[in-house]
Amino acid sequence: MVLKFDEGGGLTNEADDVLLRFRTTRPAGLLLTTRHDRSLDVLDIRLEGARVRVHLQMGNGHGGAEKTFYVGQSLNDDIYHSFVFRRRGTKISALIDDDEPVVEEIASKVTLLSYSRIFIGSTNSADSGNANSLFNGAVFGSTSSSSFSPSLPPRAEDFSGSMQQLIINGREYFDLAATGQLTKQESSASVVQSSPESTVHHAVSFAAQNTYIGLPQMKAYDSIDVRFQFRTFEQNGLMLYNPGKASDFMAVELINGRLHYTLNLGYGPITIKDNAGGTLSDNKWHRVSIGRPSRYKHTLMVDGHVASASTRGDNFHLDLDGILFLGKFVVTQNQS
Repeated sequence: MVLKFDEGGGLTNEADDVLLRFRTTRPAGLLLTTRHDRSLDVLDIRLEGARVRVHLQMGNGHGGAEKTFYVGQSLNDDIYHSFVFRRRGTKISALIDDDEPVVEEIASKVTLLSYSRIFIGSTNSADSGNANSLFNGAVFGSTSSSSFSPSLPPRAEDFSGSMQQLIINGREYFDLAATGQLTKQESSASVVQSSPESTVHHAVSFAAQNTYIGLPQMKAYDSIDVRFQFRTFEQNGLMLYNPGKASDFMAVELINGRLHYTLNLGYGPITIKDNAGGTLSDNKWHRVSIGRPSRYKHTLMVDGHVASASTRGDNFHLDLDGILFLGKFVVTQNQS
């Protein structure tokens, strides 16, 4: 299968985070690889010998470098595994499931990684076999014998199995593709909506009406990325609430079986209601994703159905302050 995302003019980052869950019986296959139109920067993640092989390549010529390492073992056991990759400049780490992370450092003077295309599961012949097709006519200067001479990684076997929850730098690509929010994409993969119940981990039950959990303050000053799943028979109830400074706050609640997401950035509250259709109080698991794809746009996605709203004004920061409450809001001494 192949799933390709085109990022237009390309993205350049000094830090990268990747999360991918996969399941397969094959010992080899491409999970993810990036390409850039004007450089040979590459992040290549593949199965090789039933282990995950991570190959990072940054920079062209003098100052550039590459690094290859492996994580996990016996990953072709037909159960889901979670792969996490993290890069901060030249420091990189990766782990499988609950294993200890493998920590490495790439000997590069370059700290930026660029990519304009992301391939999942396979690369097509136009992009993988011909290095010149990646350059679009760009010309690189000559390098000395001691300089790093980058090249594309060898083509991997096509992946055969299942993937879910691909998140790259906060963007959940599978969900965005399924809901039509990614306009530049190609796919020959079969997209199957898995049961939410099959992906529930460590569920928490609120058995009594006054039950609640208090967590540290949510960090949502200029970006919001909240995901959870829930099921209930109740028509009404507070799911989460985080107060803030002045009039700022963020809340998610069920009202008459519909999910309402409300926030206030200082210019009055806005509320986004889910458009999943039908009641959510059916004791079935439902997936919720709350995001802020741009400064003024806010989204609420429930079971793949996206609703959005926009805010205006110069005050675009969400100044939360205090405990994040789940299940019930309790007034504390600092908030009274």
